[in-house]
Amino acid sequence: MFKPKTIFTIVCIVGSLAPLAPFSANPTMAQEFWCEGLDDNGNGEIDEGCPRSCPDPYTSIGPVTIAPAGVGAGSIRIVRTGVGLGAAYADTRSGISQAYFRTTGASGAPITTETILGDGTFPSYSPSPTWKGDGFGVAWVDERDGNPEVYFRVLDSAGGKPVTTSDVKVSSSNGASLNPSVAWNGSEFLVVWDDVKGSNRDIYTRRLDALGSPLAQPKRLMTDGSIQENPSILWDSSQYALIWTDERDGNREIYALRLDSGGGAIGSEVRITNSLGVSENPSIAMIGSGDYAIAWQDNRAGSFEAWYGRWQGPGYATPAGVAVSTGTSDALAPSVTTTGLEVLLAWEDHRTVPAEVFIRRLDGNGAALSDEVPLTTGSQASSVSAIWHGAGAAVAYVGDDGGTIRARVVTAGCCQGDQDIDGVRSCEGDCNDATPEQSPALIETCDGLDTNCDTIRDEICRGTCSADAPTPPQQFHPSPELGAGIPRIVWNGAGYGVTWEEAEIVPNVGVLHAPYFRLLNADGVPLTDPIRLPSAGLWGQSPAQVWTGEEYVVAYSQYDETAVRTIAIARIDASGTQIGMPRVVTADPVPPVGHTEPEIAWNGERFGLVFNDWEFENPVADPRTVAFILLDREGRPLSRQRDLAKPPGGDWGFIIADADGFAVTYYEDGELYFRKLDGAGGYASQAQRFTNDSYIQQWPRVERAPWGYGVVWRDKRNSQDDMYYRRLDLNGAPVAPEVNLLDGGGSSIVHSPSIRWIGNEFLLAYSNQQTQIRIARINADGIRTGPDLRIDQGPDNFTKDRPHMAWNGVRPAVVWEDTRATGSDARNLIAFVTCCEDVPVPGSVSGVGWIDKTTLVWSNNGSERYDRVRGDLVSLLNTDGDFTPGVLDCIEDLIGISSSETDTPALAEGMYYLVRGDSVCWTGSYDSGGSGQEPGRDSEIAASANSCP
Repeated sequence: MFKPKTIFTIVCIVGSLAPLAPFSANPTMAQEFWCEGLDDNGNGEIDEGCPRSCPDPYTSIGPVTIAPAGVGAGSIRIVRTGVGLGAAYADTRSGISQAYFRTTGASGAPITTETILGDGTFPSYSPSPTWKGDGFGVAWVDERDGNPEVYFRVLDSAGGKPVTTSDVKVSSSNGASLNPSVAWNGSEFLVVWDDVKGSNRDIYTRRLDALGSPLAQPKRLMTDGSIQENPSILWDSSQYALIWTDERDGNREIYALRLDSGGGAIGSEVRITNSLGVSENPSIAMIGSGDYAIAWQDNRAGSFEAWYGRWQGPGYATPAGVAVSTGTSDALAPSVTTTGLEVLLAWEDHRTVPAEVFIRRLDGNGAALSDEVPLTTGSQASSVSAIWHGAGAAVAYVGDDGGTIRARVVTAGCCQGDQDIDGVRSCEGDCNDATPEQSPALIETCDGLDTNCDTIRDEICRGTCSADAPTPPQQFHPSPELGAGIPRIVWNGAGYGVTWEEAEIVPNVGVLHAPYFRLLNADGVPLTDPIRLPSAGLWGQSPAQVWTGEEYVVAYSQYDETAVRTIAIARIDASGTQIGMPRVVTADPVPPVGHTEPEIAWNGERFGLVFNDWEFENPVADPRTVAFILLDREGRPLSRQRDLAKPPGGDWGFIIADADGFAVTYYEDGELYFRKLDGAGGYASQAQRFTNDSYIQQWPRVERAPWGYGVVWRDKRNSQDDMYYRRLDLNGAPVAPEVNLLDGGGSSIVHSPSIRWIGNEFLLAYSNQQTQIRIARINADGIRTGPDLRIDQGPDNFTKDRPHMAWNGVRPAVVWEDTRATGSDARNLIAFVTCCEDVPVPGSVSGVGWIDKTTLVWSNNGSERYDRVRGDLVSLLNTDGDFTPGVLDCIEDLIGISSSETDTPALAEGMYYLVRGDSVCWTGSYDSGGSGQEPGRDSEIAASANSCP
């Protein structure tokens, strides 16, 4: 086969919104399954076995506005749900204060619509939520009775109002019942509030069952005649911890008390502060069972400061309290949250005008582990509420949003050390801190990566791929039993990782499948033995993989002999060695299928995982949904699954990472949708539908480009299998009509097409109706920029399907399943394509001359091979450049710097030499670049009987 060549020319005369899934704590679980900021297994520890350090907090996402357009926001409180946040807030958009509730992602991005708390007629405010595992309990102050009373409502996991409950009046007072707080102990709620009866003000509690019905009458906890107010309560897996502001000592101090599961006091009240100034507005979080972090505002030094103390009941641990804020202006409304080992304290700080949200990292005893960090700018912040979500803190506050005061959330990320030792951390702009090959300090190179972290890949490269022939297909695994299929390929900067699904014969069971991995070099030659990923006695299907810069992470659907599937994650290092055992990342699948078809993406800090969840408890036949989970850099779940598509029709989810999070495409109820997620897995845009017909669409695949996204999919609207393309903007909204790329497929062969943006155009790998594997080149509008290229070899009566493509900055590599080798069982093959115009074209060949009439010589011009055409110069000139009669002979692929003739030209005969070097594509090419040139050959030379073969 003719080797591609670069063009040189010398003349010498010689002569290419879904609801949240319910869940609850699992007390039988030995350790945390999810790293999500909750005590999931009910053992009194948060996230044990997970990373629980948050070095150098910084603003990673946001601020994000929770509430729709409105005015006069007054308060907000958030709780962690396992898939995001539950947010309760109040504002005056309706003319009076109204309390609201909605669910959000971990970043505060809204997931569901708002629920109004109260009757919508009378004022409601000061809402306080808690999470009960499969829904919420929310208490608030309501004035429907003519005076402020505490009301309560149970909400479902999506934040809606269940039909089985109604608003419950918790308090009953002639005075004002204010400042409620609520906790869930696994079987019932305990609501606390302060109540003004006559001249006194005391803390009251009331027990409610799981549906909000009262289990007892309100109970007064304090009996002295002073003021107790602003209570805050939590459950730590074995007891309640209650704190409040108390004036029994003649000034305002913080007190605490432990309560049993029925709300009865355990021991005596504990005085937390001892200050001549005012100590008030306490906040509490659980470090562990019987171990609590407490924050409050304190003006003992003049202005208010944010203070911290640790309460290890029944007594109070030393130190007795430390000032956390250091500004000379007020630091107010402190809110404390814990990782289970450390503490993050956020507050409203007035050292700037307007006030901003600040945060600081502390150890359990209050020693500073970071500087004070401002998370907002120009926010007019107040009413701060912080919560740890497993990989950072979500901090809610009331603040300015373009001139309107609304409920907002800002995400504090944890700036890890310089993982790849390139001098730039992720919080400093490194888009992939797992590899030194990507950094803002680098210059973009043609390597298939966003080298300089500007969100655009290979922008300095030519970014097109015109080619004439692939390399011969080669098998990368012998598939010893019943064949292999569903291959995937990923470029790692020096070679490739490939995964596939292998059929295995299991005695007394039948044929099952297992996912495998193998490392290949840049030419597709295996470097390692294949790795069977599941443990012994387990199998799996549909592996999908990503390269993080230091390791491969493979997601696959795993099952045992029961065939109920979960999603597992396997890690493989750069040498092709498996790291530890695979980790199951989904839980409690619904038989008989469970979780299938995973897709995974890496955004430089975390993984986004989507998969199909077959929910057979749903009465609709064959129901399924597309679910999402966020994973940390070691594959540990940072959230439980959240449905992206509404059952029963969700399917074929696909995910990629982009500059600010993830982009997901999926099927739902007869159409295809696009959704943007932020880096914490929250919605960053509304779901965008990009198909408009009622026929079957399948396997939507999305790819990022500088101007937005391109999506391709399989479509049956013409009663045939076609492949369609559509251009979307940066928010996923369609900006151009759909384009049919095949115009009739006919044989149901187009299957999960693979799409890659290479800098100036898309490459598509697909299988067509003739069972051929092809690459197409299209521009942003879906218009072909060159002819399609067939990649496979062999007859068309064998199945060739499921192509997948990797781009290394210079050429594409394509893998596919192919039965041509056996006629029955599939084998996985790989082939490469050289992109002609992406090979640099050097200057003219120099130093051309001759030793005698039989030997042509030239200088070493850096090319590996040269071509030469000899012709009759007189004939050439007389035909105005027509080589047809003038070519005497042709030699191609000359190596070296000279070429000798076997015959000596006549003395009067003129010779024409065309000399070119590596690497022009097109077999027999002598490209002049002129108007008479056909793709790959000059027509005149091509027509000559003596042209190169």
